[in-house]
Amino acid sequence: MNPLLSMMLLLLIVILAIAVVLSAGQSVIDKASGNEKFREAADIMKFIDNSISSVAEEGAGAKRILKFSSPGDFETIPRENALQFHAESSVLEYLSRKIIGNLVYISGNDVSCYSDDNLTMENSYLKAVFKKVDPMSAINTENNIVLIKEKTLNTEIYPTNSSVVIDDNPATAYGIGYSEILKTGNNMPACNVHFFVNSTVSYDIYYTLYAGADFLVVEVRNLL
Repeated sequence: MNPLLSMMLLLLIVILAIAVVLSAGQSVIDKASGNEKFREAADIMKFIDNSISSVAEEGAGAKRILKFSSPGDFETIPRENALQFHAESSVLEYLSRKIIGNLVYISGNDVSCYSDDNLTMENSYLKAVFKKVDPMSAINTENNIVLIKEKTLNTEIYPTNSSVVIDDNPATAYGIGYSEILKTGNNMPACNVHFFVNSTVSYDIYYTLYAGADFLVVEVRNLL
C-alpha cells in the first residue's frame, strides 16, 4: 500500500467533549452556546475527514487547502494522527463515549497517564500497567500487560500471556521494538499506550482507556 495512502486512511479524528456538572446558577443560554460550539466542531471534523478521504483516493501528491470558521481552539496530536476539540456540552451523558466513523466523542476527563518503571493508565474504574520497552530492544508481546486492576472491587489480575499473533504464526508475537505512552498527564478524556513490533512482519499495537470505561480497547494497525 502506498505510504501516503496508508497514512491518510489511518488518520483518526477525535472530538473530545469534556462534560462538567452544571451549577444551579448557570444560564440556559450558556448551555445552549456550548452545545452549539460542539455541533459546529463536529461538522468541521466531518468536513476534514471527508476531505482526507478524497485526497487518499487520489493517491500520492494530492493535497487540499481547507478553509473554515472555527468555534474554538483545535489541537493537533501528531503522534496519534489526530485532531482534537474540547467543549463544555450536555450533548453526551457524562463518562460516556460514541464512535461514528472516524469521529470519537468522549464525555469526561478522569483518565491519568504516566510513565515510571512501567507505563500506566487509569481512570475511576480501571488501572492498566504495561511493560516499558526501550527503543530497539527485544520485545515479546506475551509480557505487554503487567497488571490490570478493577478498582470497584479492588481486584488485581496479572496476565500470564498477552500475546499478539498475526496469521496464527507464533513467531510474530516477538521481535525488536519499543513501547510508549503517546501523551502523559492527568484529567484527560483518554490515554493511549503504543507498542511497535518488528518481527517476521511489523505492526503497531494500541491500547486505549477512555474516561469512565471499565475495559481496554486493543487495536493492531499498520501491518506490513
